[in-house]
Amino acid sequence: MILTIICNVLLYIFIKIKVLARIININNVVNKVTKGTDLEIELQNDIYNDEISVLTGDLNKMFGRLKKYANNLEYIGSHDLLTSLINRNKLTEYISELKNNNEEFALFFIDLDNFKNINDTLGHNVGDELLCQVAKELKEYTENENVIISRIGGDEFIVVRKGKNNNDEIEKFADSMLIKLNKTYSIKNYSYKIKASMGISLYPQHSADEVSLMQYSDIAMYHSKKNGGNKYNIFNKKMLESLEIENKLKNAIRNEEFEVYYQPIYCISNNKIIGAEALVRWKTEDGMLYPDKFIPLAKKTGDIVDIDMFVLRQAISLCREWIDKGKEQFYVSINASKRFLKQNNFIGIIEKELKYQNVPTSALKLEITEDEIIDDAEYTEKLLKEIRKIGIGVYLDDFGTGYSSFNHIKTLPIDVVKIDRSLLINIEEDIEAKSIVETMISLCHKLKLKVVCEGVEELAQVEILKQINCDDIQGYYFSKPLPKKLFNKFLEEF
Repeated sequence: MILTIICNVLLYIFIKIKVLARIININNVVNKVTKGTDLEIELQNDIYNDEISVLTGDLNKMFGRLKKYANNLEYIGSHDLLTSLINRNKLTEYISELKNNNEEFALFFIDLDNFKNINDTLGHNVGDELLCQVAKELKEYTENENVIISRIGGDEFIVVRKGKNNNDEIEKFADSMLIKLNKTYSIKNYSYKIKASMGISLYPQHSADEVSLMQYSDIAMYHSKKNGGNKYNIFNKKMLESLEIENKLKNAIRNEEFEVYYQPIYCISNNKIIGAEALVRWKTEDGMLYPDKFIPLAKKTGDIVDIDMFVLRQAISLCREWIDKGKEQFYVSINASKRFLKQNNFIGIIEKELKYQNVPTSALKLEITEDEIIDDAEYTEKLLKEIRKIGIGVYLDDFGTGYSSFNHIKTLPIDVVKIDRSLLINIEEDIEAKSIVETMISLCHKLKLKVVCEGVEELAQVEILKQINCDDIQGYYFSKPLPKKLFNKFLEEF
C-alpha cells in the first residue's frame, strides 16, 4: 500500500509538472488575450517535445497573426491608405496634443489646382497616382520633426508646422511648398503640370478651436484659388465678410437650384442594375458645384435638412417611374445627415412622402456614416430600428474610413455595409488589400449583412470582387453619377 501511495504521488507530481501546469499556463495566457488588449503576450517554449509543445507553437503563431491584424486595423484607422499619410482623425489627435502642450503652430490647407479635370478626363486611377506623387513630395518635409502631413480627402492636404508663428518664416515655408509642388509629374508615359493653392491659419492667433482653424485655412485657400491659384493666403477676418456662400445656399434652396444625379448599383448575382444612389449637385452661375464644397457648410447651418428633403422627394419620384415600368424591386438610396434623422416625427415624414407618391418602403434606402452617429449612438440605434421596422433598408456608408469599427457593424441595426473605394486601391495587385476586403465581406455575411463596394473602376476589380463574394458594385466602371434623363436612358439600355 505504501509503495502504491508513493507511486500515485509520484505519478500525480509527474502529470502536474508535465501536463497540468503547462495546460494551466496556456489557459491563463489565452484568458489574458481574450479579456484584454495586450497582444504582445507569447507562450514560452518548454523543454518537452509533445502535443502540448505543438499546441504552444500553434497558439504563438495565432497570437502573431492577431497582432498583425490588430496593427493593420489600427493603421487603417489612422492613415490614408492611398498615400500612407495620416488621416483627419490622426491629424485632429495631433492638433489636440499641441494645444494641450500650449504649442503654437501653423496649419496649411493645400488644394491642387484643376485636379478635378484630370479625374474626370483620365479617370481616378491616374488621379490616384498623381496624389501619391504629390504626397511623396510633401513627405520630405516630415524629415523635420516639427512638421506633419495629412490627406483629409480628395486632393486636399493639410500640413501642420509647430513652432513660434513668425510671419516671415511661415511665408518662406509656404513659398517652398508651392515651388516644390509646382512641377510636371509623369504617369504612364504622360506628363501633367500641377500647381496648388494654399490657405494658412495660425494657433492661437486665429482660433483656439481646430475645426475653426481648418475652416479658416480652407477659406484662405479658396481666396488663393479664386485669385488664379498657385499662391497662398494667410487667413484674416475680412475673408469671412466676402464669403457669401451661406446666403447663396439659402437662396439656392428657395430657387430650387439643386439637381439630383443617380449612380447605378449593379448586382453581381443576377447581372442587373438593381438600384441607384441619389447624389445632389448645385447648379450655380459659375457651373456645377459638387457636394464636398457645400454639404459640410449646409450641415453646419442646418440647411442640410431642406437639401436632404429635396433629394428624398426626387428619389421617391424616380422609384415611382421605374415601378410603373415593371421594375418593382428597384430602389434608390439617399444619404441621411444627422440633422435630417433627428427631425421631430422623422418616421412620419418619410411615410407621408412615400404614401403621397404611392411608393413602397422597400424602394427607399437610407445611407448613414459612422461620424454622423458617433455623437449619439443610443438615439440613432433606436431610430434605425424603427426605420427598419417599417421596411426601409439602412446602409452603413464609407466603411473603411474615419471612425470605422467592426463594433458598429455588430451593434448597429443595419442591412448593408458599403466598403469605401480607399480599401479597393490596388486590390488587383496587393494581396494584403484583397485579404482585408475579403475578411470584411466574410464577416458581414456571417452577420447576415450584404456588401456594396464603391468606387470600382476596373474590370479586374470587378472580377476579384466576384471571387470574394461581394454582393453589389457601384462605381465608374458601370457609370458615373448621371442626371435623371441620362440615368433613365442608361438603365433602359443596360
